[in-house]
Amino acid sequence: MKQHYYNYWSKIFDLELNTLLDANPMLNKSGRYITKHGDKYIYFYQDLTNSKKILTASLKNQIMYNLNVNDLSYLNSANINNFKNLHLAFHDIDYGFSRPTDFIKHQTISTNLLIKKINAEDTSTLDDFLKLCSEDDIDTLDLDLTNDYALGAYINNQLIGVSRYVKIRETQVADITVLIAPMFRNQKSSIPLVSEIVENILSNDLCPKYRVKEDNLASMKIAEKLGFQQLFHISALDTEQSN
Repeated sequence: MKQHYYNYWSKIFDLELNTLLDANPMLNKSGRYITKHGDKYIYFYQDLTNSKKILTASLKNQIMYNLNVNDLSYLNSANINNFKNLHLAFHDIDYGFSRPTDFIKHQTISTNLLIKKINAEDTSTLDDFLKLCSEDDIDTLDLDLTNDYALGAYINNQLIGVSRYVKIRETQVADITVLIAPMFRNQKSSIPLVSEIVENILSNDLCPKYRVKEDNLASMKIAEKLGFQQLFHISALDTEQSN
C-alpha cells in the first residue's frame, strides 16, 4: 500500500518515482526530504517510513537544503538563512496504512447516530449544516458533491458532521476530510463517521490518506484509533508574506 503513497508524492512533486525513492548518502542522517517551489508556497516533504537519505528539489528548482527533523518542523530565519523573509504557513502530518489490514473498524455505538451517504438532493440540509461552521472549516472541508464521495452523521435527523474523500488524479490515493459542527464535537461521532468512509475507500481498492495539522490532537486521536500511522510530514513556507 505504501507504493500508492509514493506514486501520489511523485505526482505532487513532479518527480520520477525512481528519483523519489533513490537514496543519497551524502545528505541527511535520517529521513527523506523533497522541496518544491509552488506559486505561493515552498513545500517540504519528509518521509517518516524510510531511513534512507535524500534531499532534493523539484525538477525546475534544483535547490538543495540540508535539513534535520527539527529544522523541517520549525522553518524560520534562524535555521535557514535563505528563507529569512518567509514564515511557516503550515506543518501537517499525513496518516496512512502500511497495509489494508491495519484498519481498525469502529461501529456506531449511539442509537441516536445515523451515518448515510450525502447526495445532490441533500443540498439544503448541507447548507443548514455549513451555517453552523466557520469559513475556515468550510474551506477545509472543500466539499464538491459532483466529484466527491461524502457521508453525513445525523443525530435526530439533524446533520451534525460530514466526511468526504476525493480520489487524487492519476493515483489510487483517496484524500479524506472530516468536519463536525462545533457544538456537536463532544458527541463522539467523528470516529464512526471516518471509519465508514475508510471502509468505503478500501472496498474500492483505494488507499486512504488522512491529513491533520500538527497541533490538532483530536484529529490525531481519530486517525490512530482507526489504525492509521504517521507516514509523512508536509510543511510550507508562505512566499507572499514576511515575518
